[in-house]
Amino acid sequence: PHSFPTRRSSDLALATSSSLYSIVVPFHDWDSDGNLDYNREAVLRMVAGAAPRLTHVWMRLCRPGNSIAFMEAFRTPKPAWSGFFPGTAMADEHVLGSLQSLFIDSGLSHTEISSWSCHTDFAKLRRLTVHWGAERSGVVTSLQTLGEIALGGGFKSLNTLVLSIPHANARPMQDALIQLLEHLNPLDILDLTGFIGKETLEPALIRHGGILRSEEHTSE
Repeated sequence: PHSFPTRRSSDLALATSSSLYSIVVPFHDWDSDGNLDYNREAVLRMVAGAAPRLTHVWMRLCRPGNSIAFMEAFRTPKPAWSGFFPGTAMADEHVLGSLQSLFIDSGLSHTEISSWSCHTDFAKLRRLTVHWGAERSGVVTSLQTLGEIALGGGFKSLNTLVLSIPHANARPMQDALIQLLEHLNPLDILDLTGFIGKETLEPALIRHGGILRSEEHTSE
């Protein structure tokens, strides 16, 4: 859904199709030419009712080229998205979605977790994949937020968890990961990449080892 700002009828028809169930979405706030990109905002609205059968979403961060046009656009605050039907009496439908799998390869801040939880019912999510890069800022808070949701039963259907955390032996990060794993129901598949200490792995196996069909980890 790269051309939502132009509101081309073909894009809108696809984005709101009742047959659409799985999407891979490239996104950033701007493209290499400095054009605004509202793919992320549009997908959240699709999840929350605009695409009623959407169940699988992969958010793929596409970093724009470092052009003059991009640098100029980057210095300007991004305007809020006006929705699928700006300037009309038609309102964007907004209900709680029912995603079964969510893949995010750009990290996930605690505010983004809150935004996703307002657009889809995490209790119906069966697979969650999040890849954080080398940047450690905010990862602990995000893991703690996910752990709080798990503690409240918000991930009760989750059977597959794939997390890639920074390769750093940071005690708060390990503690937050332990709390998340201990609050989840036993998983079928657990894939952890990054620094996974022995003190993290042992509680994970105690909690989830009984039914794990697949367990992978990378420890440094």
